[in-house]
Amino acid sequence: MSGIIRLILLLTLAVCISEAQLHNTESCLCQNVSPTLVGGRNNIKDIQIYRETTFCTRVEIQVTMKNGRRYCLDPSKVTDSHATALVLMFLSISVPGGNREV
Repeated sequence: MSGIIRLILLLTLAVCISEAQLHNTESCLCQNVSPTLVGGRNNIKDIQIYRETTFCTRVEIQVTMKNGRRYCLDPSKVTDSHATALVLMFLSISVPGGNREV
């Protein structure tokens, strides 16, 4: 009898795992993205760039404003000049002492 119970439990576990895999959705930080900077460059507090992972298959750019609001930029909409401005802003934010010539 215990063999039948083990078999039923094993089959139930297999069904649960396969159901979970079928309904697996990405758990990205950014659900909505903006094509441009919102609020101006002077109001940016921090920029985080997250690369692809097993949980999220896209690159994400998360911008934190000085007022605490966070939003995400669409990496496919970021132009070369826009990316350069983001990198320069990130360097000026990250370097102790503020704006430092690069």
